[in-house]
Amino acid sequence: MSYTQSLLIPASLFVALLCTGCDSNANQRQTPSEPSGANWSDTLDLPLAYQRYYEARTDWPPAWPYEEAGKLHPVDEAPRDTLFFVFRERLREAVTRKDAFALLDMLDEEVKVDFGGGQGVADFVKVWSLDSEQNIARSRVWSVLERLLAMGGTFSENGQAFTAPYVFSRWPDDLDAFQHVAITGEGVRLRERPELNSRIRQSLSYELVALLDRTADSTSISGETYPWVEVRTADQDSGYVWGKYVYSPIGYRIGFYRTGETDWKISFLLAGD
Repeated sequence: MSYTQSLLIPASLFVALLCTGCDSNANQRQTPSEPSGANWSDTLDLPLAYQRYYEARTDWPPAWPYEEAGKLHPVDEAPRDTLFFVFRERLREAVTRKDAFALLDMLDEEVKVDFGGGQGVADFVKVWSLDSEQNIARSRVWSVLERLLAMGGTFSENGQAFTAPYVFSRWPDDLDAFQHVAITGEGVRLRERPELNSRIRQSLSYELVALLDRTADSTSISGETYPWVEVRTADQDSGYVWGKYVYSPIGYRIGFYRTGETDWKISFLLAGD
């Protein structure tokens, strides 16, 4: 039995619901190369899995950082470590499936969930409302993780830890993280008003900009909904950027650490400071 299946969580309903139909759904949670009860990295052809995952995507950020004054270019160092890269891509698959079993099994037993002392798998379940089948399906954890895992990140501690997104892990020490944000796209339109048909003042590409305000109302584009963010550029031009292309260094971030030669775990998922 896995660690998450044997947790004594106060919300006992959570365990009961998750275990309902465990046997009938087992094949859906496992691939043929991952026999039940085996260490995933021991039973997986890592080089082959690496190749399959890497070729499945065409939008990888650069694996090495590009430095430019006043900007924060994206970087994803994950492909430099085969084991971690495959672990993270398996997590991405779990997020797509909204597979709570797989997610919880990837957590460290003392995973940190906030700055108020919240830690551990039981607190993770509570914070992200993973206490019933219905709540699992609509939990915000999936959309948060989907965005974080697509934004790259960097290794630290001699390759024993990885932090995402790059906006947090590479944020300049001399720039106030509460008063600035990063533009996370290329050719992002800075508009005069928080409206799609508003005049475009200029285009931004990975700039670090001052945060002025966020609108109360959101705008949906191609099924994604974000508020508008009012920012001021280094040349003192102010305007609005659609929130998908803006990220704060004190927004959600995720940390991983290597547990040995054969596994990684999620050590924190939190926001704030």
